[in-house]
Amino acid sequence: MKIAIVGAGVSGLSLAYYLHKYSKGNIEIVVYEQADRVGGNALTQKLDLSPLGRPNTWVDMGVNDFNINTYKAMLELWEEIELPQDQYVGTLVNEASFFYYGATPEETYGFKVYNNGDIYGHNLDDETLKKIKQGFENFVIFLKEWYKENENKPSAFKITVEQFIHKYFTDIKYKQFVELALLPRINAMFFTYEESPMGRPPVLDMPMWLVSHYYVLQEGLGLPDDRPGKDNERKFFNQGCQNWLEFLKEKLTKDCKVNVQLGIDGIKVCSHGQGAYVYYNYGESSYYDKVVFCTPAYQVERITDSLTFTSNKLLQRTKEFRYVPCVVYANDDPSQVPPISDFICAYNVRIYDYNYALNSDRVPRPDGGKFDGMFKPYHMTYSANKHQPQSSEENPKEDFYVTVNPLNMSSKEFRDHILSQTNGEVARATFLHCKFTPEALEAQRYIQLKQIGNWNPPQDKGELYDVSRPSTFYLSGNYCNGAGLHTECILFSKDLAQAILDPKFVSENFYDHEGITGRHPAPAYIREVLELK
Repeated sequence: MKIAIVGAGVSGLSLAYYLHKYSKGNIEIVVYEQADRVGGNALTQKLDLSPLGRPNTWVDMGVNDFNINTYKAMLELWEEIELPQDQYVGTLVNEASFFYYGATPEETYGFKVYNNGDIYGHNLDDETLKKIKQGFENFVIFLKEWYKENENKPSAFKITVEQFIHKYFTDIKYKQFVELALLPRINAMFFTYEESPMGRPPVLDMPMWLVSHYYVLQEGLGLPDDRPGKDNERKFFNQGCQNWLEFLKEKLTKDCKVNVQLGIDGIKVCSHGQGAYVYYNYGESSYYDKVVFCTPAYQVERITDSLTFTSNKLLQRTKEFRYVPCVVYANDDPSQVPPISDFICAYNVRIYDYNYALNSDRVPRPDGGKFDGMFKPYHMTYSANKHQPQSSEENPKEDFYVTVNPLNMSSKEFRDHILSQTNGEVARATFLHCKFTPEALEAQRYIQLKQIGNWNPPQDKGELYDVSRPSTFYLSGNYCNGAGLHTECILFSKDLAQAILDPKFVSENFYDHEGITGRHPAPAYIREVLELK
């Protein structure tokens, strides 16, 4: 059997590994990648820090950290490929700031959350800080309670963030936590619905199960308090996330005899007989029994001939995903972080006007002013000194930052603070991130059921439950599973590899919103982390 994989990001490379493993090396695997590197959204750049009086270093512009207690699929893969964690993993300073940036110091307020849960505030009174701290503590309890109490209520996992808030945070004492911490954090980590009315936070319409995956898998919320290494579980990728994927590529090419081809132009996939041809480099071609697309969803139609695409329901579902540009800069602009140095953290989140949100009386802003009602989805600034501290320096005085979607990126003031790479190019990256619209999540569900969730559903469930297995074309990528975190991508590729080789394989790593399976509705990997049935 010959299998082609299009895309050499984490999904494509991990799929190649598991196909080799479960076939015991009895299939031929070729990976095609248009870029001249592996990694996809894992992009590491080398920076020229001479303007800061510091040695040159590296920085992750895309995927940049993980939780060592919850990324079980990734860690299992690392163990299997014998990746030396002591060389590839470092511990970050797990603290976060939440700030409203006023026109004057008196109008600026916010707080800092330490790894142990303590909170230190600026221009916020002790009572407000106490309520925020209590909100954080109860959010952990409510999140796990939500998963536990709905073991036999699969429809409960369809609620939105707003409905979750109305269920668990109705008491007015939680208002400061919701508006100054919970909603800003969700807004900073997801692209949301730009169609939401002015003054209404788009994050309110996000599915709560999707948001919960970030809190459970990245921040470890809901895990036992006595878990090993709780205080040091947030990690960064030493020498960059792209570094470990380069290690995986070398493992594939040398030990698994997988052919990984980089810098491939003009890729086009065309169905032919029981298989497909992959055309590339404007003249070359190879025939394969199966082809797996491990690219962003929007690229699938572009690299497939029209007849193949329009005649395949699975591939057509990729049209349901919408993407938004995400621009990332390495910079030393102090306006991207809190104006008080003691509050600059690994994660720096902006507070917006969330008072319009919750169908309750408005609570005045601490400075008595008015917000502009505008929201910037997926905006975050990382302090490199704390988020990816460099082992070559001890306590560097000059910090630099990685900012996702800077608010003033077109201004001269910001451009003057943009750093350069060692090759002279601007330290900038653009990614296209998937918006988790209702249509996209329904398409994700179809992709999961079609490929790894084969069962015998009721006859009246419609097209969604037409789960006859694919025979030639398959999909894998960050849009196929959960929130698209690294460990979710690896886990989906692991399940898909088994399903490709054994059509009778059935996974439990997806939500059962209709209660058809009789198990807990949550995916197995979430149940494992939260120690659910």
